[in-house]
This record gives sequence, structure tokens and C-alpha cells, in this order.
Amino acid sequence: MRTILSSRQLGHVFAPVWHAQSGALFGFYAIPRFVNGMSWHEAVSAAREMGQLGELASLSLLSAVRAGWRLPGRLAVPVGPARDMDCALPWDRLLRQSREVVVDLELSLDGAEGAGTRTLDACREAGVSIAFSAGDAQTLRVALPRLRPDIVRMDAPRLLQGDAAAALSQVHDTGALLLCDGVKQRSDVTALARLGCDLVAGPVVGRPAPADAWTPARIGLSWPFGASL
Repeated sequence: MRTILSSRQLGHVFAPVWHAQSGALFGFYAIPRFVNGMSWHEAVSAAREMGQLGELASLSLLSAVRAGWRLPGRLAVPVGPARDMDCALPWDRLLRQSREVVVDLELSLDGAEGAGTRTLDACREAGVSIAFSAGDAQTLRVALPRLRPDIVRMDAPRLLQGDAAAALSQVHDTGALLLCDGVKQRSDVTALARLGCDLVAGPVVGRPAPADAWTPARIGLSWPFGASL
């Protein structure tokens, strides 16, 4: 981890995100990829132990933006749990317009109350959109009014097993979009679209790949169901 932070080198792969109703491309979700096989969650834990969460988050944002600036649409970049993090945004080094970048904060209920206030303020001041990943309905209820996100990311299988209509209502009442991630079956895309889910991502609609792999031809082939459902 110290080597990664000191070298300022961090790799990403990019998973396409689609509008559930139309199949139109919304953008890409940047997924950090470490050459040593370390997962993003492991990296966040290590950075927290070293007191360098903010540095890792800033590096993730800058690295993904640099690698993915040719990708169309919005770019959602994870910056990890923000409970004790102050992310210094690279104001003068963003290669994309800030309105096209979405910072994705992954929060748990115990961290939602005071999580990432400085980071959120910095993002909003820079015009960067905010997303957060909600693991359950309780976290959603607590975090939505406080964080006022632009996008809420939820696990599609878990959403379909629970009260999806209630979750959708909560998200839409705040004016946010619901991104259903981890979609593995075509039937799930259809079900989520009928429920009113706004955005979908997952293996069935495009696996993560390096930025260079996303040619216009490949982007066109990644949505396997035609122009609409």
C-alpha cells in the first residue's frame, strides 16, 4: 500500500452503466485494480490503519479520471468509506468537466451520521456529483436526507429480494437516481426496469474492462437486449 501511494500509480477497469428503461449509455463505473491482487476494501483498510485514507481516495479519483477521460458519459469513481477521511480534490488536474464525475462513497450505518462532511463539501463546491452505496434499507433511510446524493447504488439481487418499491420511493423522493449494480440475468434487468430502477450495471450488461478496450463498437455490443426493453 505504501508503494502504491508513494508511486501515485493505481489501475482501474471500467464497467458500463446503462439507463434501465432505454438501454442508453449513462457512463462508466471505475473499479480500482491493484497489480498485487489487493481488493479495494483491503486497500481501504490498510490506508485507514496508516492514516492515509484521504490520500488513497484522492489518488483513486485522479487516477480513474486520467485513465477514463475518453470514455463517454459520466464517470463514477469510488473513494472508499469516508468516515474519517478528508479527500483533497485535484481541482486543477481533472481532465473531465466536474459535472461528469460522480464520487461514490461507500457508507455503513455506524458511519453515516458524521461521514465525510468535509469530503462531500469539497466535492459539491467543485461541482462533482455525489453517490453513495447503500447496503440496506436502514442505512438508506438514515443517509438519504443527510447526504442528498445524486445517485444511490444498491446491489440488484438484494434489492429484488427486499422491498424494492419502498427503496425506489425513498430514493426518488429525494430526486436521486437509483443504480442497481450486480445484475446477472436478463430477466432481472426487465424486472428492475418495470419497478422503475433508473440505472443498471453488472455482468449481463457489460463486464469491467480497461479504458482502452471500450471502443465504440464494443460499447454498442455491451447492451445485449436491443435499444429498449
